[in-house]
Amino acid sequence: MISIGLNLLLGVMLFCGLLLGVRLEKRLRGLRDNHLDFAKAVSELDQAAERTEASLASLRAGTETARTDLAARIDQARLACQRLEQLTAAADKALERPLPLAAAEAPAASRLAARAAPLRPMAAPPVRSRAVVDDDLFDSGPAREQRPSLAALAGGRR
Repeated sequence: MISIGLNLLLGVMLFCGLLLGVRLEKRLRGLRDNHLDFAKAVSELDQAAERTEASLASLRAGTETARTDLAARIDQARLACQRLEQLTAAADKALERPLPLAAAEAPAASRLAARAAPLRPMAAPPVRSRAVVDDDLFDSGPAREQRPSLAALAGGRR
């Protein structure tokens, strides 16, 4: 009877060990799956970091190009500003100097008339009759194409 009791106790202990082994196997399988998922996530993160580094490198290169272009434009603007200041100073000096008078020049009235000549008003453009304008509004076809446009009659001005 003692041997049967010990065999039963040994059977119960083996069954408990088997249950513990099955539970441990499930946990290890879950850990392996999690480990694979973790390894996959780490590899994706590594790839994303590599892409980010490549993007940062291209961004740095673009920034350097933009910086050199901007520096060149700033230098050109400085030179243009200096040139403009020189021209402004020269114009101010020219305004301060009186115009030289020549003894052989024409009287003052003719000089003023010569200076005012470019300021004369231009001749007025020809005026079209209202009938022709009304005809333009309602005509279409080849007859209209033969007439000059309003812009051509007004000298091309708007």
